[in-house]
Amino acid sequence: MAPPDKSYKNRLELARTLSKIANAGIHDILDKPQKSTLLGRSQRIGITGPPGTGKSTLIAGWAEFRLKMGKTIGVLAIDPSSPATQGAILGDRIRMESVIDNERFYLRSIPDTLNGNGLCHNIVNLLDVFEQYNFDDVVLETVGIGQSEHHIRCLVDTVVLVLNPQSGDIIQTMKAGIMEIADVFVINKT
Repeated sequence: MAPPDKSYKNRLELARTLSKIANAGIHDILDKPQKSTLLGRSQRIGITGPPGTGKSTLIAGWAEFRLKMGKTIGVLAIDPSSPATQGAILGDRIRMESVIDNERFYLRSIPDTLNGNGLCHNIVNLLDVFEQYNFDDVVLETVGIGQSEHHIRCLVDTVVLVLNPQSGDIIQTMKAGIMEIADVFVINKT
């Protein structure tokens, strides 16, 4: 039997693998340790910032540019879960409709499951899957976050912090938090 196609083109296998990991409990992953097959060839980029700053729209515009260069892009977008139902809208497709149909672009939205740090459980394993499927760029978009959610720094090569103008006074800036971990600051004026 042939090994599974670990190419970004095998969307069905990629979707199934991501679903399996997203739905796994921590004991499922710990009970079945997997040998890492990562080559470290993907560039991991984290996009974070407060709600409504335009993170998804920024990703779409950036992806259009990278796709024109012939690159492959995998996006893992974390969306907030309802505290009452645990459901999530997973609306990133609407913001990324300009690139969603490109065969070299793959978007997977995952609810945060009330994780509290702008991410979701099993995030490390989910990002590893994207890398195993040979994407040039792997983008992690957090839930809209505040000052203290900086776990993304440990998961990506580059952190992009998206802010709106006048999103705080000098006291907020002195508190720093998330601003200390960003490599790139984007001020979105829209």
